[in-house]
Amino acid sequence: TNRYNPAGPLTDQGQAEAALARWLLHWAEHGFGQWAIATQEAPDCVIGFGGITLYPYNDVERINLGYRFAVSAWGQGFATELARAALQFAFVELDQPQVY
Repeated sequence: TNRYNPAGPLTDQGQAEAALARWLLHWAEHGFGQWAIATQEAPDCVIGFGGITLYPYNDVERINLGYRFAVSAWGQGFATELARAALQFAFVELDQPQVY
């Protein structure tokens, strides 16, 4: 799932903990961010994450849509469902003119 991730794969537990800390800080500062994704059938089993975050594009901070799913979740429409919900939130709730 990291083939197209510009940051590359996480290589150890410390990197995962740092990523989670950044996500929690983003939520605290902006009131939105990454969502943990699970199915209705197994709500305690996280199959991925995604949502919208502020992300620097060169010198400009923009709303970015992103996600990663476990390979076992691919091809089942979860990314489409997540993207629709995130875009709805960005355009309607946050009144953003663009999402990248």
